[in-house]
Parts: sequence; C-alpha cells; structure tokens
Amino acid sequence: FWKFDGAVFIDAGNIWTLREYKEQPGGQFHFDEFWKQIAVSYGLGLRLNFNFFILRFDGGMKAVHPAYTDSHRHFPITHPKMKRDFTFHFAVGMPF
Repeated sequence: FWKFDGAVFIDAGNIWTLREYKEQPGGQFHFDEFWKQIAVSYGLGLRLNFNFFILRFDGGMKAVHPAYTDSHRHFPITHPKMKRDFTFHFAVGMPF
C-alpha cells in the first residue's frame, strides 16, 4: 500500500468585503464580530501517490455554518445531513 496516503483535515475561514453591498448583506468585515462569522469544516482524504502526480479524494462535512442563526443549521455538526452538509472533492496534484 505504498502508493496510498491518508489525510485528516479541519478548515476554517470566510470571505468578507470592505464595503457593504446590497447583493451580499452582512458580508462587510467588522473586527468586533468577525470571529462569529467563521465557517468550519472537517474531513478525511485518500491520496494515491504515483511519484509524478498525486490523485486526491477528499470528503468534508460542515461543522459550523455562520449564515444561519438557528442551532440545527448553524451547528450542523450536531445534526448532520449528508445531502446538505457533505462535499466530495477530486483533484490532481497538491492543493497549494
């Protein structure tokens, strides 16, 4: 199994704007509340390393979804739904 590698990951972040736009309500960066708007996800991955390229298969789940205020959707880690909260990614090469 020398060509197989595994990965465990946690990802956190968000995207903000410097100005308020009507198309993106609540998207403006405010230093005093940005920490409440950080999204979090976690997951597992499989890597097939062929020395000259790598195939990556990653599956991730939402843990915190800051766009929602009700606890079932804001913290999907406590009430996960595969159809709503799971994402699969396939890629060739390393992410960075």
